[in-house]
Amino acid sequence: MTVEDYIIHTILIDPQNPIYNSYAAALIMQSGAKNLPDAARIYDISEHIESLLEYVRTKKKNNNFVLPWNEYMDIFNSIKVN
Repeated sequence: MTVEDYIIHTILIDPQNPIYNSYAAALIMQSGAKNLPDAARIYDISEHIESLLEYVRTKKKNNNFVLPWNEYMDIFNSIKVN
Protein backbone atom coordinates (compact mmCIF):
# COMPACT_ATOMS: atom_id res chain seq x y z
CA MET A 1 0.00 0.00 0.00
CA THR A 2 1.11 3.56 -0.61
CA VAL A 3 1.13 6.30 2.02
CA GLU A 4 -1.88 7.78 0.24
CA ASP A 5 -3.73 4.48 0.75
CA TYR A 6 -2.96 4.58 4.48
CA ILE A 7 -4.18 8.18 4.70
CA ILE A 8 -7.41 7.44 2.82
CA HIS A 9 -8.13 4.29 4.83
CA THR A 10 -7.48 6.10 8.10
CA ILE A 11 -10.08 8.70 7.12
CA LEU A 12 -12.55 6.05 5.95
CA ILE A 13 -12.62 4.42 9.41
CA ASP A 14 -14.77 7.36 10.54
CA PRO A 15 -14.61 10.45 8.28
CA GLN A 16 -16.31 12.69 10.84
CA ASN A 17 -13.94 11.77 13.69
CA PRO A 18 -11.37 14.51 14.48
CA ILE A 19 -8.87 12.00 15.90
CA TYR A 20 -8.76 9.82 12.76
CA ASN A 21 -8.51 12.96 10.64
CA SER A 22 -5.67 14.18 12.88
CA TYR A 23 -3.75 10.96 12.27
CA ALA A 24 -4.39 11.31 8.55
CA ALA A 25 -3.19 14.94 8.63
CA ALA A 26 -0.06 13.84 10.52
CA LEU A 27 0.66 11.28 7.80
CA ILE A 28 0.18 13.99 5.19
CA MET A 29 2.60 16.31 6.95
CA GLN A 30 5.25 13.69 7.69
CA SER A 31 5.14 11.90 4.36
CA GLY A 32 4.64 14.70 1.87
CA ALA A 33 1.94 12.63 0.15
CA LYS A 34 1.41 13.91 -3.38
CA ASN A 35 -1.36 11.83 -4.95
CA LEU A 36 -4.13 12.31 -2.41
CA PRO A 37 -6.59 14.03 -4.75
CA ASP A 38 -6.31 11.12 -7.20
CA ALA A 39 -6.76 8.51 -4.46
CA ALA A 40 -9.67 10.46 -2.95
CA ARG A 41 -11.64 10.32 -6.21
CA ILE A 42 -11.66 6.52 -6.04
CA TYR A 43 -13.50 6.70 -2.69
CA ASP A 44 -15.58 9.78 -3.51
CA ILE A 45 -14.04 11.84 -0.68
CA SER A 46 -12.36 14.55 -2.76
CA GLU A 47 -14.01 17.42 -0.88
CA HIS A 48 -13.00 15.88 2.43
CA ILE A 49 -9.36 15.55 1.33
CA GLU A 50 -9.28 19.09 -0.05
CA SER A 51 -10.62 20.39 3.26
CA LEU A 52 -8.01 18.39 5.18
CA LEU A 53 -5.22 19.65 2.91
CA GLU A 54 -6.43 23.23 3.45
CA TYR A 55 -6.38 22.64 7.21
CA VAL A 56 -2.76 21.46 7.03
CA ARG A 57 -1.84 24.38 4.76
CA THR A 58 -3.56 27.16 6.75
CA LYS A 59 -3.27 25.68 10.27
CA LYS A 60 -6.83 26.78 11.01
CA LYS A 61 -9.85 24.69 11.98
CA ASN A 62 -12.13 24.77 8.96
CA ASN A 63 -14.83 22.21 9.85
CA ASN A 64 -16.09 19.94 12.63
CA PHE A 65 -14.02 16.91 11.64
CA VAL A 66 -10.69 18.46 12.65
CA LEU A 67 -9.31 19.63 15.98
CA PRO A 68 -8.20 23.17 16.76
CA TRP A 69 -4.63 23.47 15.45
CA ASN A 70 -2.98 23.57 18.89
CA GLU A 71 -4.73 20.33 19.93
CA TYR A 72 -3.77 18.76 16.62
CA MET A 73 -0.12 19.73 17.15
CA ASP A 74 -0.15 17.96 20.53
CA ILE A 75 -1.12 14.75 18.71
CA PHE A 76 1.28 15.40 15.84
CA ASN A 77 4.22 15.92 18.18
CA SER A 78 3.49 12.61 19.93
CA ILE A 79 3.58 10.58 16.67
CA LYS A 80 6.71 9.19 15.08
CA VAL A 81 6.32 7.79 11.56
CA ASN A 82 9.30 5.89 10.17
